[in-house]
Amino acid sequence: MALASRGGTKLDQAVEKLKREGYPAVGIPLDVRSEQSVNNAVEWVKREWGKLDVLVNNAGIGMRTVNPRFLVDPQLLQRESQVKE
Repeated sequence: MALASRGGTKLDQAVEKLKREGYPAVGIPLDVRSEQSVNNAVEWVKREWGKLDVLVNNAGIGMRTVNPRFLVDPQLLQRESQVKE
């Protein structure tokens, strides 16, 4: 099982908790605001395990409405709203 996060203590603690409970776990640095970071994480998974079986994305922001321009220009959305700490 791979957990991805921008890193730090919380990621390390989550990985260690899973390991203590008997689950094989690794932590991967990943910042969803960076396309290169996402690509690096995907490449790591492909290199180490060959494929990705399940992906759960819990990163994001809350918005009451979606600006239609975001649907055609994902970089605009990225600039307008960075993922919270």
